[in-house]
Amino acid sequence: MDEDHILLSEKLEDQLKAVEWAREQKKKILDDKSRRIADALMEKSATLNLRVNPTLKSDAEKILSRLGIPMSTAVDMFLNQVVLVGGIPFFGYGT
Repeated sequence: MDEDHILLSEKLEDQLKAVEWAREQKKKILDDKSRRIADALMEKSATLNLRVNPTLKSDAEKILSRLGIPMSTAVDMFLNQVVLVGGIPFFGYGT
């Protein structure tokens, strides 16, 4: 019986360590997201030049206009999601 009690105790310690590790990871993620949000609100200084299909651009501008979102903001939103999920946000997974 004592042996069973010791094994249970060891498992509990492992579980407590895992919970503490998970809390630390969550804090790191929240701190990182807070930093990224703050960075996103700061003035932008980098320029991005890209080529896209003219019809695609026009169609996207019409939709974004109805939503009240400038194209530059939409691109910025996309890039922020790439960083937050660690990959292409449309696929539902990151790195």
